[in-house]
Amino acid sequence: MKRKEIFILLFLMGLISPAWAQQEALSAQESFSTWNQGQIPGAQLWIATREQTGTPPNNPVPPSVGNQTSPHLIGGVPFIQWGDAARLNYQEKSIMNPSYAAASAMILEYWGRSRKELEGKQDPMKGWKGRESRPGNLEEIKKLIDRKIPVLVSPAFTPYAHRQDLSLAIWMAMKKAGVKIVNGKYKMSFDQLHLLVHTTYAFEAEGPASGAFGVWLPLEKYQELAKQGAQVVNESMVIASRVVIGYDDARRVLILHDPTFGPAWEVGYDDFWKMWNFLGKPLYSAPYPPDYLQIVAKKGPGTPYVRSADNEAAVHYVYGYAWQSIGQPAAAEKEYRQALELSGVGPAYDHLLNMDLAVTLAALGRSAEALPCARKATELMPQHSRAWLVLANILSTGGGDTAEAKKEAAQAEERSRTLCTDDYERGIAAALAQDFSLVSSKNNVYLQWGAMNAMPFPK
Repeated sequence: MKRKEIFILLFLMGLISPAWAQQEALSAQESFSTWNQGQIPGAQLWIATREQTGTPPNNPVPPSVGNQTSPHLIGGVPFIQWGDAARLNYQEKSIMNPSYAAASAMILEYWGRSRKELEGKQDPMKGWKGRESRPGNLEEIKKLIDRKIPVLVSPAFTPYAHRQDLSLAIWMAMKKAGVKIVNGKYKMSFDQLHLLVHTTYAFEAEGPASGAFGVWLPLEKYQELAKQGAQVVNESMVIASRVVIGYDDARRVLILHDPTFGPAWEVGYDDFWKMWNFLGKPLYSAPYPPDYLQIVAKKGPGTPYVRSADNEAAVHYVYGYAWQSIGQPAAAEKEYRQALELSGVGPAYDHLLNMDLAVTLAALGRSAEALPCARKATELMPQHSRAWLVLANILSTGGGDTAEAKKEAAQAEERSRTLCTDDYERGIAAALAQDFSLVSSKNNVYLQWGAMNAMPFPK
């Protein structure tokens, strides 16, 4: 299916706006050839919906034990946060998650170039070796790290689940409409097209979640659909690109700069392989310039990599949301509580953690514990309509049959409706975590990440 056809199909299915569909469909022919599938280092390109982010504070905490003492650690690799990359006007921004731009910019700046080069029309890594994607294994990555060459990978977000791949939703809708698909090719009758236009398909999460971070699927679901003939790829809009900067065989961990999880994030070898190989295609790239030996020879050890409380909170929140989405509320609760016990977590993560912990506790039948968390979420971010909806649902289902509970539930639901506007949604996107995209409370679609620079909340 061509990109132009996909945008038209998304519009017909009511998943994107007419203006965006027209804009993207018209620009598809002149831009898609540059970033065609297989040409993106460490990634495979497909199409999905838009995403969004915001800005939390930076609260330094001591780095993880072992990060600075590992004998296999590349020093001086600049770290670039997801939100900082989202502010760049990089190529194919309308369909490419900022994590890829962040990872590319880290590699560029390590080799003495500028992230601003991603905003030009020319490929800033043209003529470099190692820039093409290739299948690999852990030993290959280690050898590159030993040569002081950072490695770009785009694995699943977590070892358990990954954000919904919209191309799969389209594939399921086509199957439901009776369209025969063979090796990615299809023929569609007028009657089938008519049925498809009036058919929507969206994956349902296996467990309850607030919805702020979208729908996630177990990695096994992707693998199952691939066996059924779906064209399962790591979509560019939900991609989670990272840069490997070190490893430690004694502790069996890789060390990565993750645009969402922060600098020098450590992940075990087994979990990394689950994420990297979840589609059976563990791809990587390791771009370096022709004079890389001279550049490496001049580099010093670099300043220590320091992780913040919000970096750790991001890991726990995302892992908790993943567990929650695949029907593992007990594991989700553990992640959320570990994050809330950290000292120095900023209000953005405090809000998100309390909101989804409330949903998790309610799912476990502990509404009395859930209500204080839900109320705190509304206090921390009173402009967030989704938080008020969570509070209303908990009050309605487990808040008791008293007149006071019913009144509070009705007030929370009304507040949620009042705040569910485009202006407030853009404000929320700008105010919350700048480490990943959010989903609109208004229509449950990913928000354009450019909105993170929007005006403050309406008065």
